[in-house]
Formats: sequence, structure tokens, C-alpha cells
Amino acid sequence: MTNTPDFGTPEPVREPWMPPAAPKPGVIPLRALGLGEILGGAVATIRRHPGLLLGSTALVMLVSQALGVAVMLPVIEELQGLAASGVRPTPEEIVPLLLRIGIGGSLAVLLGVLGQVFLTGLATIVVSRAVVGKPVTLAEAWAELRPNLLRLLGVSLLFGLAVLVGTVLCVLPGIWVGVLFSFAMPAVVLERLTVGQAFQRSRTLVRDAWWSTFGILVAAFAIGWVVNLVFSLPFAGFGSVAAGDLEAFSTSQYLFSSGASFLSGVLTYPFISVVLALVYVDRRIITERLDVQLAQAAEQP
Repeated sequence: MTNTPDFGTPEPVREPWMPPAAPKPGVIPLRALGLGEILGGAVATIRRHPGLLLGSTALVMLVSQALGVAVMLPVIEELQGLAASGVRPTPEEIVPLLLRIGIGGSLAVLLGVLGQVFLTGLATIVVSRAVVGKPVTLAEAWAELRPNLLRLLGVSLLFGLAVLVGTVLCVLPGIWVGVLFSFAMPAVVLERLTVGQAFQRSRTLVRDAWWSTFGILVAAFAIGWVVNLVFSLPFAGFGSVAAGDLEAFSTSQYLFSSGASFLSGVLTYPFISVVLALVYVDRRIITERLDVQLAQAAEQP
């Protein structure tokens, strides 16, 4: 009897079995996604549809910023005139300026909400096509979005109110509510739900994945914050240099700040909206096997 091992003809090496890779007809593989895949999918979606996403955002923000500039510049100039006179302004001089600021600010907020509703809905529709590799035009996206606008507006207003109330009571409830109902707007657009159904749908999808949803949204907002910082700091410096003197400082600073806000918003808002829509798709793939329907849709001409 020998302890020498058998060095005869070896058995053929068998490759370990690997499951087939998930299909990827569009910007994401049709399976449960990781954080990097969601963020990468958002960038890929924007690169495939820059006109729809970046162009539409630029147009909406341009109108909003133009309204703000039209309201604020005359007010700033009058305040500078009062400061330059060396005379303490009376309430009769200050109150009309404050009213104009309040009215102009309210109009800008209203316009911003309407723009947010439109852009979020548009980004959701673009994502629904991008994940299956299908093209979409502005006319097609608008035709699909238009019937949902009132419900989207209702969801947006109620969502903002719920987050505001939660934040006033305590910051943490506001964050919890914001994440819990974050899928309400994508649900309105893609599932054509009513306002109440959309909130319930979002609650159902997020309930067992609150922390993962929170983490992905935090990552998206953090990227947006960095982009905003990159634009804000240089523009703030340019505004200070361009001011030249104290009286001109406010006007130049406001204009440069508006420019920084415009540029950062054009880049960050579509990114965050697309990330939100992709997280919604990911949750439905995990909980409802939406990947099967998406794969079938991708095969259709």
C-alpha cells in the first residue's frame, strides 16, 4: 500500500456554473441595482437625452431666474439709493419694497413648483424609455405627461406640505415622510394613479427599503450639493471682484449668484429627478419582477 497520490490522467476541469447575465437593453441591467449602477444609469440617461433633460431644465430655470431678476434688480437699486443718501429710510419707503419682494418671491416660488412638476414628470417618462433602450421625443413625452399634470401638481403640493409639517415638528419626521413618499410622482406618471393612490403606492414600495432609498437619495443630493458648490464659489468671487465698490456690490452679487444657481440647477435637477425614477424602477424590479415586463417591452419594435 502506498501513500503516493494518483497522478494519472486528470479529470477535465469544469467551469463553475454562472447564471446568465441580466439583459441590458438600455441604461441599466434589468435586475436589482447597486448604488453605482443607479448613479451611472442616471448619467447615461442624461447623456442620451441632453436636449430633453438639460434643455428643458435650462428653459424652465431661465424663465424663473428672469422673473427673479426683473423683480429684485429695481428693488436692490432703490435700496442702494436709500443707503447712499445717508438718510434713515421711513416705513413708507421700506414697506412698498418689501411688498414687491414678497409678491415677486411668491410668483417665483409658484413658477418654480410648476417647473418642478413638469421636469420631474418629463424625467420620469424619459427614464421609462431609457431603461428599455427606446427613443422619445419632446412631443411624445408631452403627450404622455399632459394628462397627469394636475395630479402631479396635487402630489407635489401635498408632498411639500407633509415634509414642511414634519420638519416644523422635528427635522427627522420631515426626512422620514420625504423618503416614504418620494415615489409618489413617478407612480402618478407611470401607473396613472390618483393622488391618494400614488402616496399609498410610494409607501408600499418604500416601507421595507426606507434606509436603502434614503441612502441613494442622500448620495444623489450630495453630488448635487458638490456641483452647486463648484459653481457657487467662483461666481461669488467674481461677484465680489466685479462689484468694485460697496454700493454696486449687491447688484453684481445678486446677478452672479443667479448665474451660479442657473448653471448648477441645469445640471443637478435632471440628475436627481432621473435618480429618483431609477430607484423607483429598481424597487419595482425587486418587489414585482418588473424586469420581465421591461425585457418584453425592449424586444418590441
